[in-house]
Amino acid sequence: MKIQIISLIIGMFSFGILCFHFSMERQNAESLTKATNVVIEYSPSKRLFHSVESQYDLNKMVVKIQLTDEYNQMDVAAQFAVLEYFNRQIRYILRNTTFNNSIYDLNLEIIGQVDSNIYHLTNVVPENQSFLQAYSRFFKNGEMVYTTSQLQNAISLYRDEDSFNQKHKEILQYSYRFFNMITKNGRYYEPERDNEVISDMIARKFDITSEEYSQLYLDYYFHFAK
Repeated sequence: MKIQIISLIIGMFSFGILCFHFSMERQNAESLTKATNVVIEYSPSKRLFHSVESQYDLNKMVVKIQLTDEYNQMDVAAQFAVLEYFNRQIRYILRNTTFNNSIYDLNLEIIGQVDSNIYHLTNVVPENQSFLQAYSRFFKNGEMVYTTSQLQNAISLYRDEDSFNQKHKEILQYSYRFFNMITKNGRYYEPERDNEVISDMIARKFDITSEEYSQLYLDYYFHFAK
């Protein structure tokens, strides 16, 4: 009798753990889907995306994108930058918004397709390190064509050339400080609310449009044109 009771207790306990596991898995998948939708909504390159689908499993996040013909015509560095921006935004939103979901530290893959061309960005987080140290590799039709190191080198050369004028740097520095102020250093970032507030403030203070501000951001941090 005692053995039956113990077995019943163990069975109920195991069932409870299994239910909790599936509940967390469903919550993680929903968080990834919502974060992906937010990135799409506010991406300065959303015209390049026909449709987006996200998938989650225990080991990684996967985002599948149907890209437009315009993406096909971009140079490799710009193609990489579009998907790398997407990758970083998903991680940032999962970590710093109300999602507050730990899956932001998992490896992430973005798979894009235009006709017969397959574009594949892998973003791998080193073991026991933050996603801030993650490294991206970019493949076109199975051939690696660009990496994080190449982007960093291109950005360094671009900034060293001093082609980014002082006023533009001032705008970005101000927006960075303003963002940190209203979001408590990014911990309480809500894109639907904060993006509009920041854009309006920058527009009024520096007399530029939100589109012009987005372009400055992309130039400085990703070195590509919209």
